[in-house]
Amino acid sequence: MKIKKLYKGVFKLRRSIQVLHCHAVSEKKARINFCMQIATKHNVNVATVLEHFKTGNENFVISEVKDERD
Repeated sequence: MKIKKLYKGVFKLRRSIQVLHCHAVSEKKARINFCMQIATKHNVNVATVLEHFKTGNENFVISEVKDERD
């Protein structure tokens, strides 16, 4: 069983910055979880959000939270 880690995601949307947190087994899975959160919040399709925040784009940063104060 893989242990889930806490991840922090900072996403640049049109006119705002979203800071989200989630637990996931990898950074790749965390990106998917974050995109699902954004899609739900803005009532849009998850595929659209995943396309906007493709791996390699510079409009988001995901990092593992080592200390709960991060």
